[in-house]
Amino acid sequence: GVQTCALPISIDRHGDVVLPGGMDDRHYAANPVVTWNHDTARPPAGRSAWRRVTSGGVLARTVYPGRPADLDGTSAWTPDLAWALVRAGLLVGKSIGFLATRTRAATAAEIRARPELARARQVISEWLLLEYACVFLPANPETLVLPENAIRALGERTLELAWKRLRL
Repeated sequence: GVQTCALPISIDRHGDVVLPGGMDDRHYAANPVVTWNHDTARPPAGRSAWRRVTSGGVLARTVYPGRPADLDGTSAWTPDLAWALVRAGLLVGKSIGFLATRTRAATAAEIRARPELARARQVISEWLLLEYACVFLPANPETLVLPENAIRALGERTLELAWKRLRL
């Protein structure tokens, strides 16, 4: 299975705002695994096909590969479970694991444009993407799976518009 998610510019549960333009995913691109609830001791739930920075946030495509034919049939296959839960609407959260490399307070101009940013603990303007995860409870409650049929209907070049239209 395949699905797309969005990391919008908003205050997360920790009080942080992560700016999409500050993402550095060069290291992550070499091994783009998608974890299950940030658990690196468990096999990956999927892999990231791509990540795109837009003015509205970061969009990411997750691929949940099918079970390899040579894998013992009694062994759990995490991507099957993750994809089943995504399809059932039970696993629609995404979360990033990152290392902040530059932080600051929200600027006066940012607060004028978006008054809610006055409540931000910090703005993370540059960050190294370590991983992203399928999660039940994301730190940023707006980081959710986007319905694939809506994205296909709009076309991939308008993913940012899709996110804006589908945002809760």
